Amino acid sequence: MLALVRSAASYDSERGPWEPYLNAAVRRSLGVELRRLTSPVYVPRGARPERRPRAAEPVTNDEGDEVPLVEVLASEAPGPDEQVETAVVVRLVRLAVAALRANDRRVVRARWLDGDGARTLDAAGLVLGITRQRVCQIEARAFGRLRTVLR
Repeated sequence: MLALVRSAASYDSERGPWEPYLNAAVRRSLGVELRRLTSPVYVPRGARPERRPRAAEPVTNDEGDEVPLVEVLASEAPGPDEQVETAVVVRLVRLAVAALRANDRRVVRARWLDGDGARTLDAAGLVLGITRQRVCQIEARAFGRLRTVLR
């Protein structure tokens, strides 16, 4: 409304019709007001309301207990997407190992898939009745074939 009054007061009929002049004045006024409303307002630190960090806010876990949000977000448990991806990778590796030659398959299984984890070359050699050097050679050949199959 103020833009309308100002444009009427400053209008010069020699410039042309009043409507385009009014439109420009209103747009300028709206732009100034919009900048004023959207510009950040400075508030001194002492006047700001105290806020807790969001990570410290309590949330209810699956058991119904309230725990800090940071503990829920920092969970080490794999998510459903990671579990599915791991299952798919394990299945693909098992299928690829099954496609290897019998000798290569025996070495890979003895070294990596049987037992609690990876066996040393010596331990795998003892189980298979071959030297650790031969285990290493067969394993290298098998891994090369697995890389080709899994690509």
